[in-house]
Amino acid sequence: MKRRTDTQPLEIWQQRLGHVNKKYLNKLKSLSEGMEFGEPRKYKFDCEDYVKATQRRQISRFPTTPAQKYLEVIYSNICGPMHVPDFWSYKYFCSFLCAKSRFK
Repeated sequence: MKRRTDTQPLEIWQQRLGHVNKKYLNKLKSLSEGMEFGEPRKYKFDCEDYVKATQRRQISRFPTTPAQKYLEVIYSNICGPMHVPDFWSYKYFCSFLCAKSRFK
């Protein structure tokens, strides 16, 4: 029985497999039979989903200045989805915190 070899560009395989990175695609290729990437060339993953999936939070190393006035700096947080909806059938909630007064 002859096995079918599916030769597709690397970008197609990357999209099929949930926008994984090149390292995992190469590992999968070495572990599987019939997975070919087509012609070798320099690939650049710049699809929107891949860019969003590989973003990391940028941490500031500079100290923040404390708020001088009320409502000058507001922190917000959204939480959800909750497994059990609340009384009004909402599954998300948002909180706001004033940095000066710490009033929620």
